[in-house]
Amino acid sequence: MALVNRSSRIRRIIHGWSFAFGIIVAGTSQGFSAWDIAADCSQDGGELEHFWTCVGGDLKYNTSRNDRDGAYRTLFSPLQRQNLSLLGTVPHGSIRYVRYLFLLDMVGGSDFVEPTATYDFTKLDEALDLILAAGLKPFIQLMGYPADFISFSRNDSTFNVQKDAWRNFMKEFVTHIYNVYGESEVKTWYIEEWNELGTAFWPYGPNKYNLLYEAIRAGIDDVDPSLKLAAPASEYMLEKFFAHINDSTNAYTGEKGTRLDIFTVHVKGDHADEDLNLRARTVTDKEIEEFHELIDLGFTDVVDIPFMNTEADPIIGWNSIMKINPSTREIEDVFYWRGNTEYAAYVASCVYQHQKRIVDSAGIDLELVSNDNAFITSAMDYRKSWLVRSHFVAFGDSAQFSTIKKPVHNVMTMLGMLGNQRCVITQGEPSASNSDSLGIFVTKTANNEIAALLFNYRLTQQDVSLTFNNLPFDSAVLAHYRIDNDHTNPYPIWPDDTSSNPPEDKLNEMRMHNEVEYYLGYEPGIIRPSGGSYTMGFKLPKNAISLVVLTPPPSGDVDTTDAQNVRVEEYGGLYGKEYLVLWDDLLSKRTRTYEVLYSETENGTYTRVNDQDILCTGYIHAGPSQEGYYKVQAVDYWDNPVSEYEIPVVNPVRNISAAHFLSRTMRIPACAALSSYKIVVPPGAAGFSVYTVSGRKVYSYSRKNSMHTGQVRLDRKNLNRGVYLVKYESVLEGN
Repeated sequence: MALVNRSSRIRRIIHGWSFAFGIIVAGTSQGFSAWDIAADCSQDGGELEHFWTCVGGDLKYNTSRNDRDGAYRTLFSPLQRQNLSLLGTVPHGSIRYVRYLFLLDMVGGSDFVEPTATYDFTKLDEALDLILAAGLKPFIQLMGYPADFISFSRNDSTFNVQKDAWRNFMKEFVTHIYNVYGESEVKTWYIEEWNELGTAFWPYGPNKYNLLYEAIRAGIDDVDPSLKLAAPASEYMLEKFFAHINDSTNAYTGEKGTRLDIFTVHVKGDHADEDLNLRARTVTDKEIEEFHELIDLGFTDVVDIPFMNTEADPIIGWNSIMKINPSTREIEDVFYWRGNTEYAAYVASCVYQHQKRIVDSAGIDLELVSNDNAFITSAMDYRKSWLVRSHFVAFGDSAQFSTIKKPVHNVMTMLGMLGNQRCVITQGEPSASNSDSLGIFVTKTANNEIAALLFNYRLTQQDVSLTFNNLPFDSAVLAHYRIDNDHTNPYPIWPDDTSSNPPEDKLNEMRMHNEVEYYLGYEPGIIRPSGGSYTMGFKLPKNAISLVVLTPPPSGDVDTTDAQNVRVEEYGGLYGKEYLVLWDDLLSKRTRTYEVLYSETENGTYTRVNDQDILCTGYIHAGPSQEGYYKVQAVDYWDNPVSEYEIPVVNPVRNISAAHFLSRTMRIPACAALSSYKIVVPPGAAGFSVYTVSGRKVYSYSRKNSMHTGQVRLDRKNLNRGVYLVKYESVLEGN
């Protein structure tokens, strides 16, 4: 890594470091009641990169570390598949990447340490297909033991053989995913070296870790030197890692140094058994301190490398659910905050801190921050529902369960509504002493939609006066969304920690607070700014988030583009079958809600089943007693129907009716409980083919007499456990 003169950026890093510790001195214990804010919507306050778009999960959290099939079983369990589908419904890419540990456990093969090594990527392909089918991108964390053959040894000579095997594996792995998914697609993913040197995940020491990095980099370069690799996925022993990649002779190239494309760390908050007073600034304090120390050691190139914190946990000890007094052994504190609005407010504060201190003040090239709060939810265990870092609560058991969204999930929807251009805050920007507890973004889109997100993290109630100046329109629809104790917060309804399931009426009540809600039941209404300005007032209580959206009237024709890939997944709910209806994001931030309509017959009366407006692209419909039909319509803030499309649900899991999909690609629903699918071939269709989401054809059917409807049963064993597309390839003219 060649050194260049970049002293101005280094000074910004050091300034940001000083700013961090200034906050510590100032403290945040005192709140204030009046918060007067003004924003100039005509001034460009800089770009807002949506860097918070990654979540993570340990696929072997609920299994033994020695269970090589545990990651695969977990990912394809009904509960985790539903979790993944729901993560993909967050609009506007606010959740885009999923970083799972132990994906490589799914790779099979033989003779890994020999030149004759073979690799079986079947299960891994199914996992990647499942992630892509949910509308997400894989963040591939290279941790796991393919087929239990590529392991590691503390013996240097043995390790060198295994290290070379990893180079060969990476060459085959990159070649495979390029062939299956395409180079352009794979380059939208992330690939990261092993997880956390200096911990139980990597007990072999920094020297072997550094040598593994060389081997992985060499294997990638054998295929495509431009493909990026992130490391070291840890804040431990950074000095030794950077010394190696800067100064050591690369065993494969013979040159000094090894390229680093993305600098990743796992910088977390306070330790779980030391301090439960969560502070988002603790994470950014530590991040800036790491940069400061590396610069002091002479590793100045670090300021030019894109930076990620791929596990920005609020606390160290992510699996802690309670604090126990070591003397009395009594429980002193339960991590209730993971279920209520405090966790959501923390995430908003963490995002704000990273923007203001890491990007704006320190000038660090921040690429991604993962709050890492999508760890696997387990039914029938309260410790893994309300009290752990998960987006969802699951009541029931592994076969029959019902899912509730936590506030921490819905704050991701709110963040996704922000635009990419910041407006200038001319009054009310929180000072250093309050920037950990109060924060505001005001943004504008290319279509002049305005979105403001405000949070109050742990301060007393704020009486907010929010003024938008120089608005780029004469009228707009104003919608005010809220997360607080009474809105978008199912936790107070059934905060039971005894593993008992809520009765049906309580479950339904929680679902009424399952989506992002309007503040005080407020329905969107038209405002007319005076002289280009508009002022609104409201109260922002402790641990609350407000999202204010201003949408001008549409210019020109209303977008009527149909959403694609409509599908239905069936699950065994706590009180009967539940259907997760899914569709692709329309992308427009003008969409106020999707209306999900249901009818027992195709030509019958359709009734809206989602009582609340929803911004997400999925809805769990609980309670239909028989097979039926769904229609989904998008409506914008000016009550214009944006799109209407429908999917027949005729025995929605076990049978697929193709009547409405003669010239389209249709998605087979993903449900792990399925043994077979029955494809109904309509009149006019001469046949069909079945593809994986990556485009690989796995089955074809054609019939000689295409004038009659046929039925074809596909055995699940022939399709493995992936998600598949059915495409009718020949349609007769006039049909």
